[in-house]
Amino acid sequence: MSFKMVAVDVDWTLLDERGRIPGRVFEAFKKITSTGGYVVIATGRGMESASEVFLENGYPLGTDGYPHALTVGSHLFYLQDGKYVPDEAWNVNVGKWWSESRPIAKEIMDAIIPRLGGIEHERAWEDGLLFTSLEDAVQVQELIIRYMRKEGIDAVFLERNGWGVGLSDARVGKGICLRRITRKMGLNPEEVVAVGDSNNDRPMLDGQMGFFPACPANADEEIKSIVRRRRGFVAKQNYGMGVAEIIGSIFLGGNGVSVASCAEDQELKEVEDVL
Repeated sequence: MSFKMVAVDVDWTLLDERGRIPGRVFEAFKKITSTGGYVVIATGRGMESASEVFLENGYPLGTDGYPHALTVGSHLFYLQDGKYVPDEAWNVNVGKWWSESRPIAKEIMDAIIPRLGGIEHERAWEDGLLFTSLEDAVQVQELIIRYMRKEGIDAVFLERNGWGVGLSDARVGKGICLRRITRKMGLNPEEVVAVGDSNNDRPMLDGQMGFFPACPANADEEIKSIVRRRRGFVAKQNYGMGVAEIIGSIFLGGNGVSVASCAEDQELKEVEDVL
């Protein structure tokens, strides 16, 4: 089956450490859309913040007919007649669900903070923490997961993005949001390439939703292991250049290639690199 949609995370996937998106990414997006494919942005940022990021990189969202849809902070928007229209039914539910689960998330953080010992942290919001290193963030990620398992808590799930960890309602997340977008556009999950770099992208990449996984070279080791295990595509380049590499390799000539052939091609390249 050929691919017809690419869904891409923003921070540390499209954006580099200086907040830049290379021009090759926009060229790759145009190549996909020119052949009838779809581009989706999947970010934990809000709509205003996501729009600012693209504007700062010289691209007002929707200018060339893409992204066709966005999942921003679990809220969904679709491009219609040059404007982004909210998925009202879904967005209302997201707000309702979070009002139900947010007190649980706060209680978890209240219980975890006294257990952090000497780990330097900042409680940037009620349901999330920021750390000074990736190692600390990963360590606390595991601590919270163990705590939730022990207490039998399944109403929320943990997301880590780089050096920050937060809790979200279990009925949302990038995987579930992208699945809804895919269905709205009449596509099968197998026709979608999902690209991310960190733990909060895992729901798009771990196979539960059926998307083909890919990541840039700078992705967390956890993510690269998941992508490799699922015979996905790990780029050789970082950040946005890695995204352009992924699109160039997978959406070959704009026509797409099969999941199997993509994985086999990468394995062959890796063998050649070793030799």
